[in-house]
Amino acid sequence: MSERRNKLLADVMEVAAARLAEHVSPNAAEMIAGDLADHLADYWGGQLINFPKDFHWKLGKRELEIYDAYNGFNLGDLARKYDISERGLRKLIARVRERIAKATRSANQDMFHE
Repeated sequence: MSERRNKLLADVMEVAAARLAEHVSPNAAEMIAGDLADHLADYWGGQLINFPKDFHWKLGKRELEIYDAYNGFNLGDLARKYDISERGLRKLIARVRERIAKATRSANQDMFHE
């Protein structure tokens, strides 16, 4: 009976190999992808892990799109549309507001301190 890799690790390997194959030989891509999966299994194996959707990294343009669509009363609709929890959406809105306020403060300081 052949041994099969855990579904998560197999998926990591498959995705990594596919992306790496765009830049290196297929054999090197398979080897690196296997090493990555082995590292994850060795280092994180046995842990209970909840993977974040990593919105901090992926957002930017999407963040502003959501912020612009937010009217104070459509939190549930936006949460469903963008597949994010209402709590996460509240944090996103607050984060964008803070960034806008910070940029405004910075621009005003530059204007008055030149």
